Amino acid sequence: MSDTVIVKCNVLNAVQSQEIIDLKDRIKRLEEAGDALCENSNPSRWDSPADAARKLTEQSNWIKAKEAKP
Repeated sequence: MSDTVIVKCNVLNAVQSQEIIDLKDRIKRLEEAGDALCENSNPSRWDSPADAARKLTEQSNWIKAKEAKP
């Protein structure tokens, strides 16, 4: 392999590594936002039974989705 190819590969690896770091940061921010929404979506006494059930189901689905990540 020539030196040029090695340099190009190293640059590509560096760029991909930074992209991976950026994507992991984005995932972390999205999870934190989802957690905050989940915490603030508790049913209130003014919710209808159907709305309260929907909120609890959505909270449960969020928790399941987070636990299922690889």
